[in-house]
Amino acid sequence: MNGAPRQRALRHQESGARAAAIRDLKQRAGDGVATTQIIAASDRTGHFAYARGKTKAGEDLHRVGFGSSKEEAQRDALAQLAEAWGSRGATVIYNYFSHGRDSAPHSAKPAVR
Repeated sequence: MNGAPRQRALRHQESGARAAAIRDLKQRAGDGVATTQIIAASDRTGHFAYARGKTKAGEDLHRVGFGSSKEEAQRDALAQLAEAWGSRGATVIYNYFSHGRDSAPHSAKPAVR
């Protein structure tokens, strides 16, 4: 789920969030996008960072880090790349904050009188 908790129109269930993420990517990249793939999904509230690196053999690796701050999420993503031997040219490409299911009220239905 994404968006601010009070802005219900911006919140999506997983399938809607995936479609919204792909639309966002295509808007940002224009016609230069050959393929898209969802590499991570979460219902957690917090900061996320997408990082990319290469192995010594030149293989691309992608990781998503999570944290309570932007910096913590970036460190997590870069550490995951290092653990997977993908730290060559490792860089954070995108930062994101998401309000997950754990930040939403458990009952979104208004009381009926």
